[in-house]
Amino acid sequence: MPKFPKAEPEIVALAQEIVAGLSANSSVYPASPVSSEQLTTRVNAYQAARTAATAATAAAKKATATKDATLASLIEDMRSTLR
Repeated sequence: MPKFPKAEPEIVALAQEIVAGLSANSSVYPASPVSSEQLTTRVNAYQAARTAATAATAAAKKATATKDATLASLIEDMRSTLR
């Protein structure tokens, strides 16, 4: 029996396959516990959250680089003053 995926891309791919299967076979699965529409909404929400997290990570890296450069300038000025 296949194992449930652990990697995010594999989870999303499986969700999309489930959506496709439920949509293509609605007569076979007339009362699925979770509808294909609900799964699609969840996949879209995950993808939006992933995009936001990626943007936040990039912003944090940029802010950290700016902070480090500013600190380096402060240290340089302080050392010049103390000499």
